[in-house]
Amino acid sequence: MQDLLAYLRLLEVHFYLAVR
Repeated sequence: MQDLLAYLRLLEVHFYLAVR
């Protein structure tokens, strides 16, 4: 489950950088 959370974090950061 930790891997999933880490993956979600990466997606969140990617989206943040993309929207920025």
